[in-house]
Amino acid sequence: MLDTGNSQTRTAIVLYLWTATFAVPVTIAAFAPLWIAIVVGAVLLALSYFSRKRELAVHV
Repeated sequence: MLDTGNSQTRTAIVLYLWTATFAVPVTIAAFAPLWIAIVVGAVLLALSYFSRKRELAVHV
């Protein structure tokens, strides 16, 4: 991820969000209804998607 132009801080944030995308809904599903776990997982997935570095369009 560092080779694609992300900083060390951004790479760490994305990796933590990917881990949380799997761990948090599983933990929530143990104590709350399954639909809450699915909603939380979707929110974390969206956060990790939008926190990645966007590619700049190259105009030739």
